[in-house]
Amino acid sequence: MHETHETYETFMFELNSEEDMEYVVDGTDSSVSSFEYSENEVSEEDGFVHEVHVGVDFKRDFNGLNNRDEGNIDASLNDENETDGVESLHTENESFSESDTDGRGKHRCPKFNDETDMENPQFKVGMNFGDKLKFKEAVRQYGIKNKVDIIFKRTDSVRVHAVCKEGCPWYIWASRVDRKDETNTSQQIKSYVGDHNYLMGFKNKNATYKWMAKIYLEKFKANPQYPITALRQDVLEDHVYKVSLSKCLRVKHLALDMVLGSHKGQYSKIYDYLGKIRSSNPGSTTILKLDNRMFERMYICLQACKEGFKGCRHIISIDGCHLKGNYGGTLLAAAGIDGNDSIYPITFVVVESENESSWTWFLLLLTTDLEIETSHNITFMSNKKKGLVETMVHVLPNAEHRICVTHLYSNFKNNAQFKGKNLKDAQWKTARATYKK
Repeated sequence: MHETHETYETFMFELNSEEDMEYVVDGTDSSVSSFEYSENEVSEEDGFVHEVHVGVDFKRDFNGLNNRDEGNIDASLNDENETDGVESLHTENESFSESDTDGRGKHRCPKFNDETDMENPQFKVGMNFGDKLKFKEAVRQYGIKNKVDIIFKRTDSVRVHAVCKEGCPWYIWASRVDRKDETNTSQQIKSYVGDHNYLMGFKNKNATYKWMAKIYLEKFKANPQYPITALRQDVLEDHVYKVSLSKCLRVKHLALDMVLGSHKGQYSKIYDYLGKIRSSNPGSTTILKLDNRMFERMYICLQACKEGFKGCRHIISIDGCHLKGNYGGTLLAAAGIDGNDSIYPITFVVVESENESSWTWFLLLLTTDLEIETSHNITFMSNKKKGLVETMVHVLPNAEHRICVTHLYSNFKNNAQFKGKNLKDAQWKTARATYKK
Protein backbone atom coordinates (compact mmCIF):
# COMPACT_ATOMS: atom_id res chain seq x y z
CA MET A 1 0.00 0.00 0.00
CA HIS A 2 1.29 3.40 -0.83
CA GLU A 3 -0.17 6.84 -0.20
CA THR A 4 0.12 10.22 -1.82
CA HIS A 5 -1.06 13.07 0.39
CA GLU A 6 -2.24 16.49 -0.76
CA THR A 7 -1.60 19.05 1.99
CA TYR A 8 -3.92 22.00 2.38
CA GLU A 9 -3.62 25.12 4.57
CA THR A 10 -5.94 28.01 5.21
CA PHE A 11 -4.92 30.04 2.22
CA MET A 12 -7.13 32.80 0.75
CA PHE A 13 -6.90 34.88 -2.39
CA GLU A 14 -8.33 38.34 -2.34
CA LEU A 15 -8.58 40.04 -5.70
CA ASN A 16 -8.33 43.84 -5.59
CA SER A 17 -8.53 44.11 -9.36
CA GLU A 18 -8.14 42.01 -12.47
CA GLU A 19 -4.38 42.57 -12.52
CA ASP A 20 -3.40 42.80 -8.80
CA MET A 21 -3.69 39.93 -6.34
CA GLU A 22 -2.90 39.81 -2.64
CA TYR A 23 -2.21 36.69 -0.63
CA VAL A 24 -3.56 36.48 2.92
CA VAL A 25 -1.61 33.97 4.96
CA ASP A 26 -2.62 33.22 8.56
CA GLY A 27 -4.53 36.49 8.78
CA THR A 28 -1.54 38.64 7.78
CA ASP A 29 -1.74 40.67 4.56
CA SER A 30 1.25 40.30 2.37
CA SER A 31 1.40 41.95 -1.06
CA VAL A 32 3.22 39.82 -3.54
CA SER A 33 4.30 41.30 -6.85
CA SER A 34 5.50 38.10 -8.44
CA PHE A 35 4.84 34.58 -7.22
CA GLU A 36 7.09 31.84 -8.64
CA TYR A 37 6.06 28.24 -8.20
CA SER A 38 9.02 26.46 -6.63
CA GLU A 39 9.34 23.63 -4.17
CA ASN A 40 12.40 25.36 -2.73
CA GLU A 41 10.45 28.52 -1.94
CA VAL A 42 7.38 26.76 -0.60
CA SER A 43 7.97 24.12 2.03
CA GLU A 44 6.16 22.52 4.92
CA GLU A 45 8.65 24.08 7.33
CA ASP A 46 7.45 27.56 6.32
CA GLY A 47 3.85 26.60 6.91
CA PHE A 48 3.01 26.80 3.23
CA VAL A 49 1.52 24.12 0.98
CA HIS A 50 3.09 22.46 -2.03
CA GLU A 51 0.14 23.15 -4.34
CA VAL A 52 -1.55 26.54 -4.71
CA HIS A 53 -5.12 26.42 -6.04
CA VAL A 54 -6.08 29.33 -8.21
CA GLY A 55 -9.51 30.87 -7.69
CA VAL A 56 -10.45 28.69 -4.69
CA ASP A 57 -11.40 30.01 -1.27
CA PHE A 58 -9.30 27.79 0.94
CA LYS A 59 -11.43 28.60 3.98
CA ARG A 60 -13.86 26.05 2.62
CA ASP A 61 -14.02 22.74 4.38
CA PHE A 62 -11.86 19.97 2.87
CA ASN A 63 -12.65 17.53 5.68
CA GLY A 64 -14.17 14.25 4.66
CA LEU A 65 -12.66 14.38 1.14
CA ASN A 66 -11.43 10.82 1.30
CA ASN A 67 -14.75 9.63 2.66
CA ARG A 68 -16.74 10.76 -0.37
CA ASP A 69 -18.19 7.84 -2.25
CA GLU A 70 -18.12 7.46 -6.00
CA GLY A 71 -21.79 8.35 -6.39
CA ASN A 72 -21.24 11.72 -4.76
CA ILE A 73 -18.27 12.37 -7.02
CA ASP A 74 -20.32 11.62 -10.13
CA ALA A 75 -23.15 13.82 -8.90
CA SER A 76 -20.81 16.72 -8.34
CA LEU A 77 -19.20 16.27 -11.73
CA ASN A 78 -22.57 16.43 -13.43
CA ASP A 79 -23.26 19.77 -11.81
CA GLU A 80 -21.15 22.20 -13.81
CA ASN A 81 -21.88 25.07 -11.43
CA GLU A 82 -20.69 23.14 -8.37
CA THR A 83 -17.71 24.87 -6.75
CA ASP A 84 -17.85 23.74 -3.14
CA GLY A 85 -15.42 21.11 -1.90
CA VAL A 86 -12.55 19.77 -3.95
CA GLU A 87 -14.24 18.83 -7.23
CA SER A 88 -13.45 22.15 -8.94
CA LEU A 89 -10.18 24.03 -9.05
CA HIS A 90 -11.97 27.22 -10.15
CA THR A 91 -15.51 28.30 -10.78
CA GLU A 92 -17.23 27.83 -14.11
CA ASN A 93 -17.40 31.57 -14.81
CA GLU A 94 -13.72 32.05 -14.33
CA SER A 95 -11.46 31.69 -17.36
CA PHE A 96 -8.07 30.25 -16.43
CA SER A 97 -5.62 29.91 -19.27
CA GLU A 98 -1.91 29.54 -19.72
CA SER A 99 -1.66 33.28 -20.14
CA ASP A 100 -2.50 33.53 -16.41
CA THR A 101 0.82 31.95 -15.56
CA ASP A 102 2.70 35.22 -16.11
CA GLY A 103 2.32 38.69 -14.69
CA ARG A 104 2.05 40.21 -11.27
CA GLY A 105 0.30 38.17 -8.62
CA LYS A 106 -0.35 35.22 -10.91
CA HIS A 107 0.38 31.65 -9.85
CA ARG A 108 2.50 29.49 -12.17
CA CYS A 109 1.06 25.99 -12.36
CA PRO A 110 3.38 23.01 -12.87
CA LYS A 111 3.54 21.48 -16.35
CA PHE A 112 3.84 17.79 -17.11
CA ASN A 113 6.97 17.00 -19.17
CA ASP A 114 6.24 14.08 -21.51
CA GLU A 115 9.90 13.14 -21.92
CA THR A 116 11.00 13.16 -18.27
CA ASP A 117 7.82 12.64 -16.23
CA MET A 118 6.09 9.88 -18.20
CA GLU A 119 8.22 7.06 -16.80
CA ASN A 120 6.94 7.61 -13.25
CA PRO A 121 4.10 10.16 -13.29
CA GLN A 122 3.44 12.19 -10.14
CA PHE A 123 0.23 14.22 -10.14
CA LYS A 124 -0.49 17.56 -8.47
CA VAL A 125 -3.59 19.69 -8.44
CA GLY A 126 -3.19 22.43 -11.03
CA MET A 127 -0.74 20.46 -13.21
CA ASN A 128 -1.14 21.13 -16.93
CA PHE A 129 -0.95 18.56 -19.76
CA GLY A 130 -0.58 19.17 -23.48
CA ASP A 131 -3.87 17.48 -24.35
CA LYS A 132 -6.34 14.85 -23.21
CA LEU A 133 -4.44 11.96 -24.79
CA LYS A 134 -1.23 12.84 -22.93
CA PHE A 135 -3.14 13.05 -19.67
CA LYS A 136 -4.78 9.64 -20.18
CA GLU A 137 -1.43 8.11 -21.14
CA ALA A 138 0.11 9.49 -17.94
CA VAL A 139 -2.75 8.07 -15.83
CA ARG A 140 -2.34 4.64 -17.43
CA GLN A 141 1.41 4.75 -16.87
CA TYR A 142 0.80 5.71 -13.23
CA GLY A 143 -1.44 2.66 -12.80
CA ILE A 144 1.14 0.35 -14.39
CA LYS A 145 4.03 1.80 -12.40
CA ASN A 146 2.18 1.61 -9.08
CA LYS A 147 0.45 -1.69 -9.91
CA VAL A 148 -3.09 -0.43 -9.40
CA ASP A 149 -6.13 -0.78 -11.68
CA ILE A 150 -7.18 2.65 -12.94
CA ILE A 151 -10.49 2.98 -14.79
CA PHE A 152 -11.66 5.95 -16.82
CA LYS A 153 -15.11 6.58 -15.42
CA ARG A 154 -16.12 9.57 -17.51
CA THR A 155 -14.46 11.03 -20.61
CA ASP A 156 -15.75 13.62 -23.05
CA SER A 157 -14.38 16.46 -25.14
CA VAL A 158 -13.89 18.67 -22.08
CA ARG A 159 -13.11 16.53 -19.03
CA VAL A 160 -11.57 13.23 -17.95
CA HIS A 161 -12.48 11.42 -14.73
CA ALA A 162 -10.53 8.34 -13.59
CA VAL A 163 -11.05 6.20 -10.48
CA CYS A 164 -9.45 3.15 -8.91
CA LYS A 165 -11.18 -0.16 -8.22
CA GLU A 166 -14.37 -0.21 -6.16
CA GLY A 167 -13.80 0.71 -2.54
CA CYS A 168 -10.54 2.61 -3.16
CA PRO A 169 -10.67 6.38 -2.51
CA TRP A 170 -8.17 7.21 -5.29
CA TYR A 171 -9.53 9.38 -8.08
CA ILE A 172 -8.43 12.16 -10.41
CA TRP A 173 -10.37 14.70 -12.42
CA ALA A 174 -9.03 16.97 -15.16
CA SER A 175 -10.70 19.26 -17.64
CA ARG A 176 -9.79 21.71 -20.34
CA VAL A 177 -7.97 24.78 -19.04
CA ASP A 178 -10.36 27.17 -20.76
CA ARG A 179 -13.68 25.62 -21.70
CA LYS A 180 -14.67 28.66 -23.74
CA ASP A 181 -11.61 28.36 -25.99
CA GLU A 182 -12.00 25.16 -28.04
CA THR A 183 -8.65 25.68 -29.75
CA ASN A 184 -6.83 25.30 -26.43
CA THR A 185 -6.60 21.54 -25.83
CA SER A 186 -4.53 21.75 -22.64
CA GLN A 187 -5.86 19.72 -19.73
CA GLN A 188 -5.47 20.68 -16.06
CA ILE A 189 -5.91 18.56 -12.95
CA LYS A 190 -8.76 20.08 -10.95
CA SER A 191 -9.14 17.44 -8.25
CA TYR A 192 -6.95 14.59 -7.04
CA VAL A 193 -6.95 12.10 -4.16
CA GLY A 194 -3.84 9.94 -4.18
CA ASP A 195 -4.58 7.32 -1.50
CA HIS A 196 -4.93 3.59 -2.16
CA ASN A 197 -6.26 1.09 0.34
CA TYR A 198 -5.44 -2.31 -1.18
CA LEU A 199 -2.42 -4.44 -1.99
CA MET A 200 -0.71 -4.57 -5.38
CA GLY A 201 -1.59 -7.34 -7.83
CA PHE A 202 0.15 -9.35 -10.54
CA LYS A 203 -2.30 -8.28 -13.27
CA ASN A 204 -3.17 -4.85 -14.60
CA LYS A 205 -5.71 -3.91 -17.25
CA ASN A 206 -3.61 -0.94 -18.32
CA ALA A 207 -0.62 -3.17 -19.15
CA THR A 208 -1.93 -3.84 -22.66
CA TYR A 209 -0.08 -5.52 -25.49
CA LYS A 210 0.36 -2.09 -27.15
CA TRP A 211 2.09 -0.77 -24.04
CA MET A 212 4.33 -3.85 -23.84
CA ALA A 213 5.26 -3.53 -27.53
CA LYS A 214 6.36 0.05 -26.95
CA ILE A 215 8.37 -0.85 -23.83
CA TYR A 216 10.22 -3.80 -25.41
CA LEU A 217 10.57 -2.34 -28.91
CA GLU A 218 14.36 -2.04 -28.63
CA LYS A 219 14.71 -5.75 -27.89
CA PHE A 220 12.80 -6.64 -31.03
CA LYS A 221 14.98 -4.22 -33.01
CA ALA A 222 18.09 -6.01 -31.76
CA ASN A 223 16.58 -9.48 -32.23
CA PRO A 224 13.48 -9.88 -34.42
CA GLN A 225 13.40 -13.55 -33.34
CA TYR A 226 13.01 -12.57 -29.68
CA PRO A 227 11.08 -15.56 -28.17
CA ILE A 228 7.72 -14.94 -26.55
CA THR A 229 8.70 -17.14 -23.60
CA ALA A 230 11.66 -14.85 -22.90
CA LEU A 231 9.35 -11.84 -23.25
CA ARG A 232 6.94 -13.23 -20.65
CA GLN A 233 9.81 -13.84 -18.24
CA ASP A 234 11.18 -10.33 -18.77
CA VAL A 235 7.78 -8.76 -18.08
CA LEU A 236 7.53 -10.73 -14.85
CA GLU A 237 11.02 -9.71 -13.72
CA ASP A 238 10.82 -6.06 -14.81
CA HIS A 239 7.24 -5.19 -13.88
CA VAL A 240 6.06 -8.12 -11.71
CA TYR A 241 3.16 -8.82 -14.07
CA LYS A 242 1.98 -12.21 -15.24
CA VAL A 243 0.99 -12.27 -18.92
CA SER A 244 -0.16 -15.10 -21.16
CA LEU A 245 1.77 -16.44 -24.15
CA SER A 246 -1.06 -15.41 -26.48
CA LYS A 247 -0.70 -11.82 -25.28
CA CYS A 248 3.07 -12.00 -25.76
CA LEU A 249 2.46 -13.22 -29.32
CA ARG A 250 0.31 -10.14 -30.03
CA VAL A 251 3.10 -8.01 -28.57
CA LYS A 252 5.62 -9.61 -30.92
CA HIS A 253 3.46 -9.09 -34.01
CA LEU A 254 2.85 -5.44 -33.19
CA ALA A 255 6.51 -4.78 -32.32
CA LEU A 256 7.71 -6.37 -35.58
CA ASP A 257 5.20 -4.25 -37.50
CA MET A 258 6.67 -1.18 -35.79
CA VAL A 259 10.23 -2.28 -36.60
CA LEU A 260 9.85 -3.79 -40.08
CA GLY A 261 6.59 -2.20 -41.15
CA SER A 262 3.23 -3.89 -41.55
CA HIS A 263 2.38 -6.07 -44.53
CA LYS A 264 -0.40 -3.70 -45.49
CA GLY A 265 1.95 -0.73 -45.39
CA GLN A 266 4.57 -2.51 -47.48
CA TYR A 267 2.11 -3.58 -50.17
CA SER A 268 0.93 0.03 -50.44
CA LYS A 269 4.49 1.07 -51.38
CA ILE A 270 5.01 -1.43 -54.23
CA TYR A 271 4.85 1.28 -56.91
CA ASP A 272 7.54 3.28 -55.12
CA TYR A 273 9.65 0.14 -54.67
CA LEU A 274 9.52 -0.81 -58.34
CA GLY A 275 10.23 2.77 -59.39
CA LYS A 276 13.30 2.83 -57.15
CA ILE A 277 14.57 -0.40 -58.73
CA ARG A 278 14.25 1.02 -62.23
CA SER A 279 15.99 4.28 -61.30
CA SER A 280 18.89 2.61 -59.48
CA ASN A 281 19.23 -0.33 -61.92
CA PRO A 282 18.48 0.98 -65.42
CA GLY A 283 17.35 -1.77 -67.77
CA SER A 284 15.74 -3.88 -65.05
CA THR A 285 12.37 -5.48 -65.70
CA THR A 286 9.62 -4.81 -63.15
CA ILE A 287 6.05 -5.90 -63.85
CA LEU A 288 3.06 -5.53 -61.55
CA LYS A 289 -0.19 -7.32 -62.40
CA LEU A 290 -3.43 -6.28 -60.73
CA ASP A 291 -6.82 -7.93 -60.64
CA ASN A 292 -9.56 -5.30 -60.21
CA ARG A 293 -7.12 -2.98 -58.43
CA MET A 294 -6.00 -5.83 -56.14
CA PHE A 295 -2.45 -7.21 -56.10
CA GLU A 296 -2.09 -10.44 -58.05
CA ARG A 297 1.47 -10.89 -59.35
CA MET A 298 4.83 -9.14 -59.41
CA TYR A 299 7.94 -9.91 -61.49
CA ILE A 300 11.45 -8.49 -60.90
CA CYS A 301 14.65 -9.17 -62.85
CA LEU A 302 17.62 -6.85 -62.33
CA GLN A 303 19.72 -5.75 -65.30
CA ALA A 304 22.93 -6.84 -63.55
CA CYS A 305 21.53 -10.36 -63.17
CA LYS A 306 20.67 -10.47 -66.88
CA GLU A 307 24.20 -9.52 -67.87
CA GLY A 308 25.80 -11.84 -65.32
CA PHE A 309 23.91 -14.89 -66.54
CA LYS A 310 25.80 -14.68 -69.83
CA GLY A 311 28.87 -15.94 -67.94
CA CYS A 312 27.03 -18.79 -66.18
CA ARG A 313 26.40 -22.35 -67.21
CA HIS A 314 23.23 -22.93 -69.19
CA ILE A 315 21.47 -24.58 -66.24
CA ILE A 316 18.51 -22.89 -64.57
CA SER A 317 16.90 -24.17 -61.39
CA ILE A 318 13.32 -23.08 -60.72
CA ASP A 319 11.28 -23.63 -57.57
CA GLY A 320 8.58 -22.08 -55.41
CA CYS A 321 7.69 -21.70 -51.74
CA HIS A 322 4.70 -20.47 -49.78
CA LEU A 323 4.73 -17.00 -48.18
CA LYS A 324 3.77 -16.83 -44.50
CA GLY A 325 2.57 -13.24 -44.44
CA ASN A 326 -0.95 -12.05 -43.75
CA TYR A 327 -1.83 -12.13 -47.45
CA GLY A 328 -0.31 -15.47 -48.43
CA GLY A 329 0.87 -16.12 -51.96
CA THR A 330 3.80 -18.03 -53.45
CA LEU A 331 7.34 -16.96 -54.23
CA LEU A 332 8.80 -18.38 -57.47
CA ALA A 333 12.51 -17.98 -58.18
CA ALA A 334 15.08 -18.90 -60.82
CA ALA A 335 18.80 -19.40 -60.12
CA GLY A 336 21.82 -20.44 -62.14
CA ILE A 337 25.34 -21.77 -61.46
CA ASP A 338 28.29 -19.45 -61.97
CA GLY A 339 31.92 -20.30 -62.81
CA ASN A 340 32.72 -20.94 -59.13
CA ASP A 341 29.93 -23.55 -58.81
CA SER A 342 27.98 -21.12 -56.65
CA ILE A 343 24.31 -20.25 -56.80
CA TYR A 344 23.60 -17.24 -59.00
CA PRO A 345 20.19 -15.53 -58.51
CA ILE A 346 18.43 -14.54 -61.72
CA THR A 347 14.87 -13.44 -61.02
CA PHE A 348 11.92 -13.86 -58.65
CA VAL A 349 8.17 -13.36 -58.78
CA VAL A 350 5.28 -13.29 -56.33
CA VAL A 351 2.13 -15.05 -57.57
CA GLU A 352 -1.15 -16.24 -56.10
CA SER A 353 -0.18 -19.95 -56.19
CA GLU A 354 1.77 -22.62 -58.10
CA ASN A 355 -0.32 -23.51 -61.12
CA GLU A 356 0.02 -23.79 -64.87
CA SER A 357 -1.06 -20.19 -65.44
CA SER A 358 1.45 -18.67 -63.02
CA TRP A 359 4.32 -20.86 -64.24
CA THR A 360 3.55 -19.97 -67.87
CA TRP A 361 3.53 -16.25 -67.06
CA PHE A 362 6.84 -16.59 -65.19
CA LEU A 363 8.70 -18.65 -67.82
CA LEU A 364 7.63 -16.43 -70.73
CA LEU A 365 9.03 -13.35 -68.96
CA LEU A 366 12.18 -15.25 -67.95
CA THR A 367 13.03 -16.44 -71.46
CA THR A 368 12.46 -12.93 -72.80
CA ASP A 369 14.79 -11.29 -70.28
CA LEU A 370 17.53 -13.91 -70.78
CA GLU A 371 17.11 -13.71 -74.57
CA ILE A 372 16.61 -17.46 -74.92
CA GLU A 373 15.64 -17.76 -78.60
CA THR A 374 16.05 -21.52 -78.77
CA SER A 375 15.73 -23.93 -75.86
CA HIS A 376 17.99 -26.65 -77.29
CA ASN A 377 21.02 -25.59 -75.25
CA ILE A 378 19.24 -24.85 -71.92
CA THR A 379 18.61 -27.31 -69.11
CA PHE A 380 15.95 -26.65 -66.49
CA MET A 381 15.88 -28.39 -63.13
CA SER A 382 12.81 -28.50 -60.87
CA ASN A 383 10.66 -30.74 -58.69
CA LYS A 384 8.23 -31.35 -61.61
CA LYS A 385 5.15 -30.55 -59.56
CA LYS A 386 1.94 -28.49 -59.73
CA GLY A 387 1.58 -27.77 -63.43
CA LEU A 388 5.26 -27.26 -64.19
CA VAL A 389 5.65 -30.29 -66.48
CA GLU A 390 2.77 -29.18 -68.73
CA THR A 391 4.11 -25.63 -68.79
CA MET A 392 7.61 -26.72 -69.84
CA VAL A 393 6.19 -28.73 -72.74
CA HIS A 394 4.16 -25.74 -73.90
CA VAL A 395 6.68 -22.91 -73.40
CA LEU A 396 10.06 -24.69 -73.82
CA PRO A 397 9.35 -27.88 -75.77
CA ASN A 398 12.98 -28.46 -76.80
CA ALA A 399 14.62 -27.77 -73.43
CA GLU A 400 16.02 -30.50 -71.23
CA HIS A 401 13.94 -30.85 -68.05
CA ARG A 402 15.59 -32.63 -65.15
CA ILE A 403 14.23 -33.37 -61.68
CA CYS A 404 16.06 -32.41 -58.49
CA VAL A 405 17.45 -35.54 -56.79
CA THR A 406 16.89 -34.11 -53.31
CA HIS A 407 13.22 -33.51 -54.07
CA LEU A 408 12.96 -36.97 -55.59
CA TYR A 409 14.33 -38.65 -52.47
CA SER A 410 12.12 -36.59 -50.13
CA ASN A 411 9.09 -37.69 -52.16
CA PHE A 412 9.58 -41.42 -51.92
CA LYS A 413 11.23 -41.66 -48.50
CA ASN A 414 7.87 -40.93 -46.88
CA ASN A 415 6.85 -44.42 -47.87
CA ALA A 416 7.96 -46.91 -45.21
CA GLN A 417 9.18 -49.33 -47.89
CA PHE A 418 11.72 -46.87 -49.36
CA LYS A 419 13.69 -45.61 -46.38
CA GLY A 420 17.26 -46.10 -45.29
CA LYS A 421 20.82 -45.03 -46.05
CA ASN A 422 21.47 -47.82 -48.57
CA LEU A 423 18.60 -46.71 -50.78
CA LYS A 424 19.67 -43.05 -50.52
CA ASP A 425 23.27 -43.88 -51.51
CA ALA A 426 22.06 -46.00 -54.41
CA GLN A 427 19.89 -43.15 -55.67
CA TRP A 428 22.75 -40.64 -55.63
CA LYS A 429 25.06 -43.15 -57.33
CA THR A 430 22.50 -43.57 -60.08
CA ALA A 431 22.04 -39.82 -60.45
CA ARG A 432 25.81 -39.29 -60.89
CA ALA A 433 26.20 -42.04 -63.48
CA THR A 434 27.20 -40.85 -66.94
CA TYR A 435 26.24 -44.03 -68.87
CA LYS A 436 23.93 -47.03 -68.59
CA LYS A 437 25.24 -50.41 -67.54
